[in-house]
Amino acid sequence: MNRSLLAVLALGSMLGGCGSTHLYPNDVPPNSLRLVQVVDVANGAALARDKVFLAELERTGIPRSDIRDGTIIIGRVYCCGGTAEHPTRQYAFVPASLAIDPLDIVEVRAGIPPSSGNRATANRVTRIVQKHDAPTKQCGWVPPDPGLWMRVLYCEWMMEQGWIEQTGWNHTWLKPND
Repeated sequence: MNRSLLAVLALGSMLGGCGSTHLYPNDVPPNSLRLVQVVDVANGAALARDKVFLAELERTGIPRSDIRDGTIIIGRVYCCGGTAEHPTRQYAFVPASLAIDPLDIVEVRAGIPPSSGNRATANRVTRIVQKHDAPTKQCGWVPPDPGLWMRVLYCEWMMEQGWIEQTGWNHTWLKPND
């Protein structure tokens, strides 16, 4: 695991008491789908050493026995640079059946934040939409100008499959829960 992920996990632990570990959506409806580009993949041993983050995972129903290399990814919601990129990054749990690499584009089911009477669920990766080294690309950052901040992921098939564009301050493409 690189140093930036360790620093982000440590920051998430420190903020854990404030209710902000990025394991839950911050700007999309619970259980909706959104895309993120993977910026880092967690090392299982490092996760196991972070007791606060590990406890947060367990509160969402992810047992310690499921913690392994690749259990958690950090995904970029907005590209690239600027003041919004880092604070809007999302963590997501990765099922053992998926092998995810940095720069892959993945679909994440938004979790449910903790609240009175409700058990929290973590954001979860549902599938890999596009591998970082795919020979043909159906997804990319829009608008395509790399000099712009706050670009969002868009795939050619989204509208056809019922995804909608959420406009405004939290601009993104999402698929509401069916």
